[in-house]
Parts: sequence; structure tokens; C-alpha cells
Amino acid sequence: MAPLDLRLVPAALCVWGGSLLVLWGGPAPGGTVAGAAAVGAVVVAAVPGLRARRWWSGLLAALICLAAAAGMVALRTAQVHGDPLFQAGLDGSRAMVVIQVDVDPVALAAQPGRPGERFLVRGTLREIVITKGTLAGSVPATVFADGAEWGAILPGAQISTSGRLGVDAFTGWPTVSIQADAPPTMVAAPVWWQRVGGAFRNDFTAVASTAGGEAAGLLPGIVLGDRTGISPALTQDAKITGLTHLLAVSGSHFVILCGAVLLVLRRAGPRIAAVGGAVFALALVVVVRPSPSVLRAAVMGGLTLSALLVGRTRSTVPALAAAVIVLLLADPELAEDPGFALSVQATAAIVLVAPRWVAALERRGWPTGWASLLAVPAVAQLGTMPVIAGLSGTVSVWALPANILAAFAVPMTLILGAITALLAGWWVDGAGVVLHAAAPAAEWIAFSAHWVAGWPLALVPWPDDPAGVIALGVLVVGIPLTLRARRLRAVAVTLVWGTAAVLVPVTAISGGWPPTGWTAVGCDVGQGDGFVVATGIPGEAVVFDTGPEPSVMDRCLERLGIDHVPLLVLTHLHADHVDGVAGVLGGRTVDTVAVGPGREPAAAWIAELQQAAAAGVPVTELALGARLTVGTLTLFVLGPDPSRVSRFLGPNDQSLVVMIETGSVRMLFTGDIEDVGQQSLLASGADLRADVLKIPHHGSAKLRPDFMDAVGARIVLIGVGAGNDFGHPTAVALRLAAQAGARMVLRTDTGGDIAVSATDGVLAGFSRGASMIRSRSTRPAGTPRRRGRRPWRSTRRHLCEQVSRSTSEPVAAGRSPSGRFRGPGSRRAPLGLRPARGPAGPRVPGSAGDDRPRRRLRISRPRDGPARRPPSRPARAAPPRASLRCGYRR
Repeated sequence: MAPLDLRLVPAALCVWGGSLLVLWGGPAPGGTVAGAAAVGAVVVAAVPGLRARRWWSGLLAALICLAAAAGMVALRTAQVHGDPLFQAGLDGSRAMVVIQVDVDPVALAAQPGRPGERFLVRGTLREIVITKGTLAGSVPATVFADGAEWGAILPGAQISTSGRLGVDAFTGWPTVSIQADAPPTMVAAPVWWQRVGGAFRNDFTAVASTAGGEAAGLLPGIVLGDRTGISPALTQDAKITGLTHLLAVSGSHFVILCGAVLLVLRRAGPRIAAVGGAVFALALVVVVRPSPSVLRAAVMGGLTLSALLVGRTRSTVPALAAAVIVLLLADPELAEDPGFALSVQATAAIVLVAPRWVAALERRGWPTGWASLLAVPAVAQLGTMPVIAGLSGTVSVWALPANILAAFAVPMTLILGAITALLAGWWVDGAGVVLHAAAPAAEWIAFSAHWVAGWPLALVPWPDDPAGVIALGVLVVGIPLTLRARRLRAVAVTLVWGTAAVLVPVTAISGGWPPTGWTAVGCDVGQGDGFVVATGIPGEAVVFDTGPEPSVMDRCLERLGIDHVPLLVLTHLHADHVDGVAGVLGGRTVDTVAVGPGREPAAAWIAELQQAAAAGVPVTELALGARLTVGTLTLFVLGPDPSRVSRFLGPNDQSLVVMIETGSVRMLFTGDIEDVGQQSLLASGADLRADVLKIPHHGSAKLRPDFMDAVGARIVLIGVGAGNDFGHPTAVALRLAAQAGARMVLRTDTGGDIAVSATDGVLAGFSRGASMIRSRSTRPAGTPRRRGRRPWRSTRRHLCEQVSRSTSEPVAAGRSPSGRFRGPGSRRAPLGLRPARGPAGPRVPGSAGDDRPRRRLRISRPRDGPARRPPSRPARAAPPRASLRCGYRR
């Protein structure tokens, strides 16, 4: 093969680095670096002796590009900072604004206490109307707004609204944010081609919805980049298996579709084929929206297609470097966009390495098609692995087989989906026929993601700091080079086969996830709670809260094999705890939904009543002091006190607090109680000691040291979303847990699904793999952003959080007291479990006439007599130290 032309690569890297320098450090450092680079370029150009060097032209180009990038981005950043519209945003005042929308609105998770649809709209701020007058300018803006009408806005439209101004905390580029408190008013309609593209997308989405299953949401995502219909469970599993690039518009999207057009037009001659391909690519950009990510995908896809069709790798590398330079100078925000980095790395790997790997496989007898099928996804996955590890702190073990499995269906899905989209606007019946031919291929892609995500060790943790990323990059480059030696290759093959011979039988016996003998599992539901406690009966469990998304909770219960839920406990009615109820009710038997005395927010309470009534499940209220028996579990309700709910306790402090005893293990589930709720529990005199604690409020800073000391849990569970905007879990919570004696902290953001087991007196913790559910941006406007923030999240985690099967420790001998535990309450306390009532409504329909068995749910009424404190457990002997020391504080 011809030698590579790498002369523009240093220039592209300098443009990238200069842009990042300004985005992270601000205009001042960027201006300094730009000046220094300009001086260096002048010196290099003026010194006669350097011109004879081979590297002279490359160094000069790199310095010029560094000076241009840093200087231009610094000037543009300083210009935005000085714009009167940006200065008005710094004041945090309320104003009327006019915004030109640039991209499609993005759906966000609803904030607790604010039900309804929520959207983020990005655009350009044109006017601000304040008491002093009207300010005009042009500043990037983001709008956070509630209401379904925001989701229907097309790019290119100008709208007006009102709200509170602030500074966007989620981008390095200076941007004004608006917390809108009024619906949008159309000022100017979008241009005609945006309207045509919007109608085209709507027609195709309407036809695709008739496919049913995962294909209904997946086809619009694959063909048009509309991911609104893709379930969060599929999104999560696609990230675990490295198939995210198939769920939306990517470089491979343009490669396949434009390649198909070129094949059709090739008989007309190369010029007509080239023009036809360019026109089709332009129309495709219009339809899927000309956002920066789409333009980047179009450029990278075009370069990849050129490399694969022409085979001129020597000219493709300079074209790739030139594309990086042009795109970054046009839109510096791409410098810190993970999608841009992944596209560049994947394209570089394909054009540099894939032809060599394909040729090597063909020399060994592989057919050409099969060689490309294996080599292209392999090099793309290896090329992007360091960036993915830096973003998620994980490495996808099974990404290559998942991509190979899905590769068969991707071209068929894209081509048939594109034909369906072309027919949808004028021949619906014909579009439906083609759609049903494309649906099985789309379902196969979804099946591949779900199936491979369930394999054991689908993700392995990896340090996400710069050192870890660099180390992984060295391994990715070094291992293939090392394996070129025949003897080393033979040793590697022997090790792989030997490992497979050991792991495959063990995996077949153990079944991967969940761990054998699990007692409690924390589902990775994002920023929210969803916990499952085994009752000792196969296929049955008690569920505490359901997270914000039904499909994610449903998938977690499917992984655990749960088809019967005798008791679904909703600790309180915030969206991150109850919006996933449909995922529990659907497809399995639920006997009872239990709630506390709180009824806020009222809209959420009404929604839960309606869902339960539609499913024919009674809703009951758990009273303070109630004792329940479910299978081998005994549950004691420790809070809240209903007499304090309306006057003293807010929605979080109204959370149900339940102690669970199973065998020799005590587990305390606390919902989102804060300072007042924790103080109330301490004052009640209840025995709060537990082996396992579900930490309150996702690990917020509102945690009392005396409460943590009173519990003294050795394992702490935290339901929390990766990259959440609230800073959960806080350093305060983690420090208090360690000081209170916690020897293991299991978090769903770093461990994915987490589990606790107690087998033969041994308490152990497990994690399935780092979370792939990213929390959406819901931070209020005006929140300051720390300058110099890097995309790498520097972390130092315990060893036991980074392995799939964590350290185990013996539990002190002695069982929990039997059925004499009673929570605080008076002699005349009401029945422990009674039908719940709304603020002024009747009993919930469905509780009467329900003939399903309730055989294992036994309820006891608090006995008459003066209020008693629950009996304390005998003091536990100090457990022996764990054999594997994992950095626990003692």
C-alpha cells in the first residue's frame, strides 16, 4: 500500500487543541496562545536554515492553524461576552425574548413536583425586551420549557416567550439560558424546505408507528434521526453493546444510503452518479435536520465512502484532516462534543486500518464481504474505545459480536426504511408494505442489543481519568502491533481459548446476572429509585419505587425473572420514584400498591390512582407501626407520622420508611427523607440499626451524621443517575457513610444494577456494570459553571465498586427478632394496611371483587396498650475483617 500522507494531521490536532483551550480556559489564555503561535510561525518562516527540513511545512501549518483557531475562538467568545444580550442574561432578570430555533426540541425528564412534558430548545437569541427597552443582538441560547406545544416547533422558526434569564451551565460556549414560563408565540415561520422536511418526517413517523414493537420507534431513529420513540431500555442496551451509532444518524447512515444511490446511478456514468449522490446527500441533510452533528456525520460518512469506493487511502487522510479543520473553525463547540470525537476516530480507523485488515484476512482465505464485515466494525470499535471509556468509565466487552450480529440487518433497515419514507407522503398503502418488510430487520437490531446486553460482564469498569484513557489507547494500538509476531499470536489464541473454556461453563451454570442468592437489587433507572427485594419465593419480589421510566424498570424485573409482585411500595409521589409504575404493572401480577400518607403532588397521586384502577390493583395506605409479612420478609413501617405530614413535613420527608428483616439481614429503605424526616425517626426511639441502608435522597447533602451513626449500615445502596445535575451522591454523604462504618457503597451510576446477597451468613455486594443511562439536564437557569471543567470526570473509586463481583464479608451471628417488632404508635392505632383515600375522593375502584389470592401477605393490627418502643436487637459482635481489603475506612 502507498505511504500515508500525514502532513495535515498536526494542523488538525492544533485546531482542535486551540479550540479546547479557549472553551475550557476562556478568551485570555486563548489570546496568549494565539499570539505565541503566531510569533512562532513568523520565526519558523523567517529562519532560512529550517526551510530545508522535511518537517518545516508541517510545523508551519500547525502553528498557523493553532494561532488561527485559538485567536478566532477567543475573539468570538469575547464578542459574545460583550454582547448586551449576554450581559442581560448575567443579571438573572425576567424578560420577554425573541429566539430563532436552530434544532429540534429535545425532550427532558420532568422535574420532581412539575408533571408534564419538558423540553430543551436551542437557538439564537435575537431580542430581549426589558424595562429599560429592547436589546438586539445575536447570542446562542437554550430554553427550558414545560408544555407539549414546545415539542412541535420546527427549526428555522422565530418564537417569542417570556421567562427568567441566566447562563447555560451545560456548554463551554457562552450561552444564555431562559426558564420559560409562557407558551411560545410564532413570530416568523420556518423556511419552506424546513416545513417540507418536517412534513416528511411526520408522514414517515405516522406510518412507522403501525409497525408495533421496537421497530415503531427504531425505524424513525435509524432513517431520520428521530429518537423520540426509542424506548430508554433499548437506548441503555445499545450503549452497553456499542450499538448507539445505529439508533440515530451517523457516518454509516450516509455511507449506506449514498452508496446505494451511487450503485443505482453508476450505469449513467461517474459524473451523473456523483451529482446524484451529492443531491441525495443534501436532501438527506435537510430531512434529518442540518444540525452540527448531522453535518459532521455527512462529512465523515462521505469521506469513509470515498475511502471504501476509491481505495485511495493516501488522499483520504488529508481530506479527513481538512474536514476536521473546517468543521472546528466553523463550529468550535464541536471540539468538546463526544460525538465529533467518536466520528473522527471511527473514520480514521476505518480509512487507515480497515483496508490492511481486510487484505490480511483475504490473504488467509476469507471472502471479501466477510472480511469487511469483520474488519470494519472491529477497527471502528477499537478506534473509539478510549473515548467511550473516558466518557462512561467502562469498556464494552461484547461490542464487536453485537455489531457483527446487527450488521446483517442495518443495510436492509436503512434502505427499506428510506423507500418507506419516500412513499409515505403520497402512497401510504405502498409505504406500509415496504415498512413491514423493514420491520423484522429493525427488530433484529433491537434483539441484538437486548440479548448481548444480558451477557455476563457486558461492561467492565475502566478508569475514566486521562491516565486511564491514555493507557487504554496504548493497549488498543500496542496489542494489535504486538500480535503480528507469530509466537505471540499463538500464545494469545491459547489464552483466549483457555479463558473461554473456563468462563463459558461457569457462565452457563451461574447464569450471569443476577447473582445467585440475591436478597436485594437496585435497578439502574437513571436519576431515581427502583429497588427489588426477594421474598424467598422464585419469581416473586417486593418492589420499592419504580424510577422515572417504565421500560427501564420493566427490563430490570425481566432480568431478575420477576413475574409476581405481592407488594409495590411507592415511598412518595415524585416523578423519579413513581413514573415507572407502568413498567411494573405491565406483564406481571401485582397484588397491592402501597403508599404513605402524603398526597403531593396532587397530579401524580391522581395518575397513580388511575393506573392502578386500570390494572385492577388496589391501592392501600401503610400506617405508622404496621407490620407485614410477605413470603420470608417481615416489613415494619417506621415513618412518617401522619399527624405531622400536612403541617411539618414536605413531600420528600413524607416518604415511607420501612425496615425489612429477612433471615439474619436487616435492610432500611428511606425514600427521600431529609433533615426533618431523619430527626423524626431518631426522636421516635425506633431501632434503626441495619446491615443494609438505602441512603436517603440519592445521597444528597441533607444527611444527618447522628442518623447515619444510628443505622450503622455496612453496605450502603444509592440509586442515582450518571452525570446528574444535582451533584448526587455528594461528598458529604459518602464521607458520612464511611464514618458510620459502611464497608461497601454500591451506586447505580458507577455500578449499573447493584445487588446484595446473604448466603450462609456472608453478606456480599455485586454490580452489573457502569450505568448507561445519562441524566438529562434540568439544572435551573443561572447556575454558575466552574470554568476549566474537563469532560473527563476524574474519579477515585473503591476497588469493590469497579469489579462485577465485589468483596464479601461475614455477617455477625444471630437472627433478627421474630414477629415482636412493633413500630411506634398508640394503642388505638388504625389497621396497619387500609384502603387509601384521596384528599376528598371515594375508595379506589378495583379493591372490591378482586378474587386473586393474597395468600402470603399477612397484616397485623397494633395491639392495644401504651406506646412502646420496638425491642432492640441484641448487640452484634464485631464482624471479622474482610480478607480482601478494599480501602475501607475503619
